[in-house]
Amino acid sequence: MLKLNIPLSERKIFTVSNFVTLSRVLLLPFIVALLKQPVSQGNNILLAILLIYSIVSDMLDGYIARKLNQVSVLGKILDPLADKICIGVLVAFAVIYRDLPLWVAVTIITRDVLIVFYY
Repeated sequence: MLKLNIPLSERKIFTVSNFVTLSRVLLLPFIVALLKQPVSQGNNILLAILLIYSIVSDMLDGYIARKLNQVSVLGKILDPLADKICIGVLVAFAVIYRDLPLWVAVTIITRDVLIVFYY
């Protein structure tokens, strides 16, 4: 049996910061749906609000975890994974639906893949 020497304080799963991280991933289908819609001022404003929330929540989840002493092993894995998933999906859909140049998407996704394999 594999025994990991994880301190009890880092075994938390249901923390505020982990929920903030998960909220980013759960908003992804709504963001993608807005990307697929025709470009309009209303859609762009809502899309901007959701993207700003995603950016702010990415900055806040680590701060919250440290401030509330809720740093967890799951959070250390979940946060960067959520970042990679969100960025990859958004970039792919921006290429398909919003004319983002393919080379930009390939550069961003390649960088993320290299970061994952390097660490």
